[in-house]
Parts: sequence; structure tokens; C-alpha cells
Amino acid sequence: MAEKRVTFKNDKREQIVGIIHDTGSEDIAILCHGLGDHKNGFVLPQLAAALAKAGLSSLRFDFPGNGESDGTFRYANMMDEKEDIRAAALYLRSQGKKVTGLVGHSKGGTGVILYAAAYDDIPRVVNVAGRFDNMRGIKERFGNDIFEYLEKHGQMEVTWPSSDPASGGKKKWLLLHQDMINRKTLFMDPHARAVKQSHVLNIHGKKDETIPFEDALSFHERLPKSELVLVDGADHNFSKQPHADILIPHIVHFLTTGSVLEMVK
Repeated sequence: MAEKRVTFKNDKREQIVGIIHDTGSEDIAILCHGLGDHKNGFVLPQLAAALAKAGLSSLRFDFPGNGESDGTFRYANMMDEKEDIRAAALYLRSQGKKVTGLVGHSKGGTGVILYAAAYDDIPRVVNVAGRFDNMRGIKERFGNDIFEYLEKHGQMEVTWPSSDPASGGKKKWLLLHQDMINRKTLFMDPHARAVKQSHVLNIHGKKDETIPFEDALSFHERLPKSELVLVDGADHNFSKQPHADILIPHIVHFLTTGSVLEMVK
């Protein structure tokens, strides 16, 4: 069960870098990171190892402008990232793999729902702490005057802490007026309702202060084939190991069986 670095092109001809954890199985899952993260962030390496132990291969990759992948980092390009997921799926299929699972965290969680709405060709999808209400959280992150500022100046330089080893601990990027338009005009209701074939597990921490767990309820209410798991005490990144130890088995069980793991009381 070796890990292998792979590259493929997206629809913009940018080189995307990923890691395949190959069990030798035909079936494989795609794992997607969140905003400003990378393929070895969140719990993705732990999840890949757990999936491999259960016999399921996985690909985790860097979205453009993140990690090792080409491109420019963008704040609210979820519709573009949907197509990056598509490029990953097409690449895996060209290698003889059958994509049976798709997992996304945070921004990636929103992205996997958008993918399922557009293509609906991956049977099991896991949305971890994805955002439903895209108007919420903007002023909290960038300030009350962010809309006026971007309309006047067109862009704003942002510096965030980064867990990417290549970044030196800081990530600098430009927040564009177009990014904010993308964010404000992305209404998830019709996308969630458009998912017909994919079976979706929505899993969210009840102590998430970045994206409230009510967003998971909103997805669950609208997705035709939906499961919901809320984890008591877990934050947005499931950063405490006991919460990660709940999250990972739920995802593995769902991707390998199509059913929800019963919570231990």
C-alpha cells in the first residue's frame, strides 16, 4: 500500500499535484482540502491511511494556487474547484480506477456538493463542515466595510497563517472584487436539490465557530439522499484527536458500506 506522487492537468491546463494511496483496488476515493489548505492538511493523511486499511485507495490533491499545484490562489472559486475535482476524477478513470467516493472539507465540502450537482457520477459523497450560507462569515473575517472597500479598490492584500511547509508559516494573497461577487452570488439551495444519484453524508462539529453546524442541517434538508452526523464538541477542523477519531471512522464506514456508523453513546 504505497503512496505515490502524481500530476495531472485541469481544464485550464494547470498542473495539479496529488498523492495516491494505492491499495491495488479498482475503487478509489478523492479527498479535497479546504480554504488555504493543502493535500497533507486537515486529517487527510490520517483518513487516507484509514481508508487504505479498509481496502479503499485514495487520491488527495492540491487545488490550484495551494500546496505544490500551479495556478493562483483564489478565495471564492468553488465553481472552478468543482472542475478541478472533475479533472481528478477523469485522470483516475484514465488510469483504470473507479471513483466511488468523494470527500471535501470546508470550502472543499461546498465543492463536492457543487460537483455532485453538476455531474452526479460518484455514488458516495462526504461533506465535512461545508458552507451552505455563503453570505455568512464574510464581514466576520474581513471587516464590516469589506464590500465597499473592494468595490472602490478592486482588491485587498491578505496575509493568513499557513500550515503549508513551503509557505514559511504565512500565506499572502489578493482578495479580488470578483471573488466577493462569486461568494455573494453562490446560492447552494438549487445545487443541493440538484443532486439526485449521489448518496451524501453531511458531518459537522457542533462547536464549529467558522461555519455553524446549521449549514449541515440546511444541506441535509435539501439533498434527496442524505445522512447527517453532528459531532458534539468538535470544532471546524476536528483539531482534537478524539473528534478526529470519531470523524475518520464515520467517513471510512460510509465510503466502504454506504451506511452510517452508529454513534457510540
